Formats: sequence, C-alpha cells, structure tokens
Amino acid sequence: MEKKQISADGGRGRSISLTDLVFSWSIQDALNTNLYKNLVKKIPETFKSTAEYLNSFVAPLIEETHADLLSSMTRLSQAPSRQLYSVERDKYYKAPRDLFYNIVLRKRDSNRSDLETYQPQSGELVALTDVRPKCVSDLNRPKRSYLLAYVQAVDEANPDKVSILSSKPIMIEQEMQRKENHTLFFVFLINMTTNIRIWKAFHPDPTGGNLKMINKVIQMNGVMKKIVLCAYLKRTLALFLHLNLTV
Repeated sequence: MEKKQISADGGRGRSISLTDLVFSWSIQDALNTNLYKNLVKKIPETFKSTAEYLNSFVAPLIEETHADLLSSMTRLSQAPSRQLYSVERDKYYKAPRDLFYNIVLRKRDSNRSDLETYQPQSGELVALTDVRPKCVSDLNRPKRSYLLAYVQAVDEANPDKVSILSSKPIMIEQEMQRKENHTLFFVFLINMTTNIRIWKAFHPDPTGGNLKMINKVIQMNGVMKKIVLCAYLKRTLALFLHLNLTV
C-alpha cells in the first residue's frame, strides 16, 4: 500500500482524511490481517507534547477501522444491500479526488428480506457492485473493480436519494442515466461515523478551540515538558474526544 501522511500534528506534507485512507486500500490491503501489524505500538505513559499524545492514538484508530472492514468482508452474504435506480454526478464533482455523486435507490419491496430493504445512513462505508455479493470475490469482478463509497447524506424527504463520495469514478453512470440494462448494488460494509469524529479530534486545528481545550485537559505546562497521564486522565480525555467533538 502506498505510504501516506497519517500524523495527527498537521505535519509536513498533505494531510488526509480517514476516508481517503480507507479509499486507498486495495482489496488485497483490506483482506490483509497484518497490514498494520508493525504500525501499532504500545501507547507510552509520558509524552513531550500534545501532538505526540494525539499521534500515539492514530495508528490504533486506523487498525481498528481496518479490522472492522475486514470483519464485514467475511460476512458479505449477510450484508444489507439495495439496487440502484440511477446515478449522476453532483455539481461539486471534481476529479480526481472529489468524486461526488447523487444516486437514487430502487423502491423497497415489502416482500423482500430485511437484507434487501436496507435504508442507508450518512457515515456508512458501502461497496458498489454489479451483483449482490455472496463472497469477497464478488467485490472485485473482471468487469467491475473494487469500488467503495462513503454516504455523505440521505435526503430526509426522500430517503431513496443518497449523496455519496466515491473512491473511483462510476463508469456506468451515463448508461444508467439512459436507462440501459445495467445493474448496480449498494452494499453496506461498516459505519465510520464515530471513527471519523475521533480522527478529526486527533487532527485539530492548531489555532482552534479544540486544541486549546485538549491542552487544558491534559494540563500542559510547557511544550517540551513531559505530560504524565494517569489511567483516569487517559479515560477522561478519550471520553472528551469521543463525545464532545462533532463532525
């Protein structure tokens, strides 16, 4: 897998989002149980700066996200899914990174199983496939390569209208607009809402109030002084990051 900037200090080079990182994983990466084996280290008891403290939790968060995705891929036959009716580019679409699409799902059939009457929610990571998957190989077929998408929003007035960010261009977009005979399924994998909130907490704006609050919580007395965090304080800060920092 291509090495990417994942530091929590805003560092040098272009920072990326957790969604960017997940999109960068090939299907082989997603299935590799040892992908982050050497990246996750034991979290120390002392830190020299707020950035070092925050950075120590980034790798475990990535590993946890990867483990969730890997687990979901072992249960694809049970994954909720819906068939797409149409897909078109959003007005904010801009290659190569901002691959925003608006999709419409086919109406749910009350006679179908619960897995086929699934209602997407914002924050979900989904796969787009040309068959309803029964196993991992169905996500990476010869005519339809591995394609992930992140649910940006669901229309409250019409929940079958969904806005997504795609990991790659959706190549059958024009054919579906012309109502040609192409089938595409929208398959639930994991919900990333909580992990993305935590990721953003670990990548705070250096001039923003969140970083100042974090500094206050961990009682920083000087940039180069060590911060000694007892188990209680660690839990307190983790709870603060998890519950009080929103997307």
